[in-house]
Amino acid sequence: MDGPLEIRTLGSPEILLDGQPVHLNTKRPEALLIYLACEGHSHPRSELAEKFWGDSEPEQSRANLRVALKDLRDNQLSPFVSTDDPVSMRSSSNYWIDAQEFETQVKALISSLKVQTVRQLEQVLALYCGEFHKDFFIERNDFEAWVREKRRAYRSFMQMAPNDL
Repeated sequence: MDGPLEIRTLGSPEILLDGQPVHLNTKRPEALLIYLACEGHSHPRSELAEKFWGDSEPEQSRANLRVALKDLRDNQLSPFVSTDDPVSMRSSSNYWIDAQEFETQVKALISSLKVQTVRQLEQVLALYCGEFHKDFFIERNDFEAWVREKRRAYRSFMQMAPNDL
């Protein structure tokens, strides 16, 4: 964790502020905070009201959003959330969210594996300098059949390799 606000979304959602659980009045303010943190950009109040309270009349939806934002402020989360229109996580705030950390690390791992794998594949493919036992024959049918099978197998490996290496 890198900040005083820790948002855990993988598994049961949990919000910790300086290591202590934050208890919001209802689940929607918690969902709103998680949404803003995961999205990472600002959203107009009207959009958030529709997203979280779309089953209510527009005026009631906006009122519910105001109550949810007040709940965030009342729980000392105003340093992390800009409640102006549009609403967003403050870019200067220090918060950590497990889903983003998970995504970042998985992407980095996949990227590094791809680079490493491509390099290894290039090295392996460089070993293939031509057909197996090229221009080499002995007059033994069993041996020649084995050579042909090996040639087919190695050719098929080469055909499986991406063309852009």
